[in-house]
Amino acid sequence: MLKPFEITGSAPVEVAGTNFRRYEMKQALRVSDPRQSTQETTTAMLVPEPDNPHDPQAVSVRLDGHVIGYLPREIVTT
Repeated sequence: MLKPFEITGSAPVEVAGTNFRRYEMKQALRVSDPRQSTQETTTAMLVPEPDNPHDPQAVSVRLDGHVIGYLPREIVTT
């Protein structure tokens, strides 16, 4: 059974692993180089991944259906 989690407030959240997901970032943000893009506000889907072989508490961050990274472990509550 998945435990609910919540992120509240309006502070920016750093997404882990985006350096390994540059192609997905380009697709989701529709930019040629995501490192050169300006800061934007967007809505992301947070998807728990209990079957993730590296971390059963992993929560992927998805934009437009593309996994662009993961929430840092420190902010995922259990």
